[in-house]
Amino acid sequence: TDTAVLFEFGGNDCDYDWKEISSNPNGLFMPHTPENEFISQYTNAIKIAKSKGARVIVSTLIPIDAQKYMNWITRGLDYKNILTWLGDISMLYRWQEHYNNLAERVCLSCNCDMLDLRSLFLQDHSYSRLIGADGIHPTQRGHDIINRALYEFMNTLAA
Repeated sequence: TDTAVLFEFGGNDCDYDWKEISSNPNGLFMPHTPENEFISQYTNAIKIAKSKGARVIVSTLIPIDAQKYMNWITRGLDYKNILTWLGDISMLYRWQEHYNNLAERVCLSCNCDMLDLRSLFLQDHSYSRLIGADGIHPTQRGHDIINRALYEFMNTLAA
């Protein structure tokens, strides 16, 4: 096939309504896209792309910087309450990693190619300089890694 579709879902899906958590740290909250819904929607998106003849590539999630992200999401909110609900700041990283694992499982179950960007970021000794001030989006250096990896990956598929 001449058409390839690259999916990278999970980052926004695993996020929460931090304002609600800030005002009620003992409440029960669901992520924006609960796990079962995430798996179902992701699988359906892949099936649709494949049904149109596309080769589907699933990218792993860019890892977050939990401390930067905590500082970002608590701006104007109650830091202590959000931390109480989380248990510890590392929970932000672990939860996002959980959704990355879900995406990897969907990729495998749908027999897609995988672009492992996560490993490239985690192996970099200057990781903190690859993630922006919000803790979730790549800096220009991070985007350079993504561009290079995508270029190399697509060249291997074309070979």
